[in-house]
Amino acid sequence: MQSSAHWRCVCLFVGMVLLSFCTTVSAQQTETKGPLKASVTLLEFEEDAAGGSGVEWYIEPSGNRSVKIFSGLRSTGRVPSGVLREEDLHRLASLLEGREFVELPKESGRTYLQTNRRRITIDYGKQSRTFVLSMGESFEKRPEDPELRKAWTAFRKIAKLVSKGAEREVQTNGPVARQP
Repeated sequence: MQSSAHWRCVCLFVGMVLLSFCTTVSAQQTETKGPLKASVTLLEFEEDAAGGSGVEWYIEPSGNRSVKIFSGLRSTGRVPSGVLREEDLHRLASLLEGREFVELPKESGRTYLQTNRRRITIDYGKQSRTFVLSMGESFEKRPEDPELRKAWTAFRKIAKLVSKGAEREVQTNGPVARQP
């Protein structure tokens, strides 16, 4: 009798382990089922004497988007900001996995600036790329240098897709944080 109870416990334990394993594998497959293989973070941060201000866009592989606003040491925390359309999600995935983004240097733009700079950083999976502008410089003006133009074009395409359909400006308790 004692051995049958023992075997029931063993079978129950093995069943629970298998169920846990199957659930984990299923969850991993669900996360990477869409066009994006990892989450995307786009951070636009402008340094100033108060520490800086900026906007962080976060896109989950499912297309759910949230935004976080920084001003000095204050932050709003992540606030839901809609869902990217399926075709935009596919375009974003192809841009992030294409040569145009993958072959960019880790940092480009006005990298010589040490202070008063505006950084736009895109993180996708284990890749991170940063484009540096001088403070107050517009992301709208196309650079003259062909190498800078290549990086600028890639960053601009991705930034437009990440923020597409969201409000043009988000008001914080401090200064207005602009979208890239």
